[in-house]
Amino acid sequence: MRAATLCLVGVLAAAAAGSDSCSGNGFYYEDIKGCDCFPCFEGDTCDKFVTTCMLDDTGGNPNLFEEYWRNHTGPTSAATEQIFYRSPYQFGNSLTRTANSRTLNKGRLLPVLNDTIISLHEKVGNIANLPNKNLVIGSGATELIGAAIFACKQMHGKNKQMYVYARPPYYSGYTGGLLAVGVANVSFTSSTDLDPSSVIEFVAYPNNPTNEFNAPVYPKAACVIHDQVYFWPSLSDIKKGGAPLNTEISLFSMSKLTGHAGTRLGWALVDSEEMTQLMDMYVTQMQIHVSVDAQFRSNTVLQYLQGEDGLAFFSWVRGQMDGRWKQLNAVLAGQNKVKQHSVPGGFYAWIECMDLAPGQTCQSVFNSNGLNPREGPAFGGTNKFTRLELVVASSVWDIFIQRVAALVA
Repeated sequence: MRAATLCLVGVLAAAAAGSDSCSGNGFYYEDIKGCDCFPCFEGDTCDKFVTTCMLDDTGGNPNLFEEYWRNHTGPTSAATEQIFYRSPYQFGNSLTRTANSRTLNKGRLLPVLNDTIISLHEKVGNIANLPNKNLVIGSGATELIGAAIFACKQMHGKNKQMYVYARPPYYSGYTGGLLAVGVANVSFTSSTDLDPSSVIEFVAYPNNPTNEFNAPVYPKAACVIHDQVYFWPSLSDIKKGGAPLNTEISLFSMSKLTGHAGTRLGWALVDSEEMTQLMDMYVTQMQIHVSVDAQFRSNTVLQYLQGEDGLAFFSWVRGQMDGRWKQLNAVLAGQNKVKQHSVPGGFYAWIECMDLAPGQTCQSVFNSNGLNPREGPAFGGTNKFTRLELVVASSVWDIFIQRVAALVA
């Protein structure tokens, strides 16, 4: 019987061909035969600018990266998936470990994806001791945050109160991950003087939202989990951060590496085999296993990154981010309305508003100028702070930087 195929390259080529019809203010998608307009634009061809729009800047959505992929479709052979490819559940009896794989959750992780992830880290040089790491995958790093809390609680505190800690300002997903787990006798804390054996510490490395490299507050915590989704040469100076880094648990995601946030795939590199098994148990309880389609697409993209053309992706992103930070710093120079606290180069700017009026918040100041960033308290900060997201699409960035300039004028 003739095998039917789904050709990702064909879809990408059609999308690229139709993108011009969206006026540079949206992306054309073949499945809807039309344009998906960026914020503040509307119309069949996204040619109408809504001057009164509130520009949402809250989600950390890497729309900028799609601009790269629309011009780099990758190798056809690597992006072709048979329609019947692994259609049953993947319970483990059909997959075996490859020679380079130490992963323990065989059957739920495609062996080729395991080896592709490990080889990418080897090429980039951001993680040490790779031969002794175990790999767990989940639906984005978000699910793995919950899995790590669950596993650490099972290993180190089944019968006692434990606390999740992150140095402020911290990624708001750490508190959300705790709620998702729903484990008894675990709570979030801002205390820095607890018994370390009762603490599960998250260290975003580099930090979201400040892009700083911070050491753990509790280096002898029951578990120190390094969230390293931004620890790539496209977004931070990994050598300054100590690369190659060897940590007990490291989290990564497709969304912050390649921009494929909709694929919903993240991975954890874990030293302990027991921790690996418990994290995998959590993922299995949540969803049986990560979609094979998400794994296949991720493998295609990550293999491409390791080729001669793909390595240019890191420098392209680095160039785009450097350009945006240069613009933002120029706009903020010589004024005293806001202060910028982030290390330049990352996804976000952590902004402090100076001389707020009573009842005013930094977020509301930006709202008054047509921008809606995340509020400071979501990151453990005060209402004097807000987080700006810098990875919006290019035409949206033009609106963004104009509105910031008007705010500080």
